[in-house]
Amino acid sequence: MGPLACCLLLVCCFAVSSARPVPAGEGLGFGLIATASPNVLRSQWQPLLGDMAAAIGVPVTARLFDDYAGVIWAMAAGHVQVAWLGNKSAIEAVDRAGAEVAFQAVEADGRTEYNAVLLARSDSGLRTVEDVFARAGELTYGDGDSNSTSGHVIPGHYLFAPRRVEARAVFRRVVQNNHEANFLGVAEGRLDVATGNTINLAGSMARHPEAGRAVAVIWTSPPIPSDPLVWRTDLDKTRQKAIRSFLLDYGRETPGKTPQRLAHEQAVLEGMNRAGFRTSDNRQLISVRRIELTRQRNRILADAGLSPDERQRRLAAVDAGLRGLPAAD
Repeated sequence: MGPLACCLLLVCCFAVSSARPVPAGEGLGFGLIATASPNVLRSQWQPLLGDMAAAIGVPVTARLFDDYAGVIWAMAAGHVQVAWLGNKSAIEAVDRAGAEVAFQAVEADGRTEYNAVLLARSDSGLRTVEDVFARAGELTYGDGDSNSTSGHVIPGHYLFAPRRVEARAVFRRVVQNNHEANFLGVAEGRLDVATGNTINLAGSMARHPEAGRAVAVIWTSPPIPSDPLVWRTDLDKTRQKAIRSFLLDYGRETPGKTPQRLAHEQAVLEGMNRAGFRTSDNRQLISVRRIELTRQRNRILADAGLSPDERQRRLAAVDAGLRGLPAAD
């Protein structure tokens, strides 16, 4: 199949989907999380995946999911072989879907980390996290998917766990959205405060500059490892090699690459707020694993409905997981 045919098939298959099986002879299923609207994700990823299809010589069928659980299920079922995830959802894919981390995004500024943020309207009077919790009973809170690293896990660890509260217990109302919906919800006054991250915030502000002027960042988290790309461990090794060569070379000068081609690739990456990709592995997930296990431990301790024996059993399992984690790089 020629490059044009690969690209045309990609365009036809790029849609919100519950995923159908991708037979081995048909090509590659690539899972994407809808952190923004489908149209935004399509405009960002379709050029790169079209180039990937041409480079590896098989169609790349993009599958866009509304939630993280959907893409994890699709990977476990074999409908998706490669996926762009956050660290928390990558943990689920590694543990439950036969996946492994293969690459990490490099941010536009060359870093391999980003930050979670808490957003409020600039005219709301909310200037600090303390302001938010002082008025929580009258506020609507925009949370992220429960498997979103920056949208849920990191704020839960740094903001809620130290106060020994859950969002639904303190806010007047809690809604779950993707990052762009949270941003727009705050800008338009439908949400009083919401989670997000520095990468998606930059993209949302570029697409919606007027809305961006109405939004303020009132909290920024410690650094988080940049998003991983995962693939199934049973993906054909020849195909793995072709994907690796494509992604690691994309946007970089390599022998034989024309200036026009390089400029095209760099423009595609710029539209994704990325500089490229680098090799990674499951060690990238250690810091977020530790945070998630700590959050689980805190929830067990706070659960008054558990018997002493059940509490000890669950704590022992979590503590064993924490002890089994190697030191992060």
